[in-house]
Amino acid sequence: MNKIPNKNNRNISVTQQKTEINITNNNLPDPRIIQEFRHEIIKQESNRENYKYCIALIVFLVLIGLIVFSIIYDALTVASILAGTTILGVISLFLNREKPNQR
Repeated sequence: MNKIPNKNNRNISVTQQKTEINITNNNLPDPRIIQEFRHEIIKQESNRENYKYCIALIVFLVLIGLIVFSIIYDALTVASILAGTTILGVISLFLNREKPNQR
């Protein structure tokens, strides 16, 4: 038979349970997984862009060094060609810069 709780007994046990059900249609992954993947792709693109700019800076500094070296050794024709191509390269870099997508 059922026991009726005694009024003097004050111990109460409470259990809470959370159940999460993910229902996906057409075998699509969970949106959280898609967001994490998107953030990872954006991070990789950012790292790739930083790498490109580091390489461009190194090439630019080497060209400036070659220009100074050419001027010191009186090879003004070589210095002017290098300076002209360096200036054109830097200008084209800034003019052809891709604009980031607005999302």
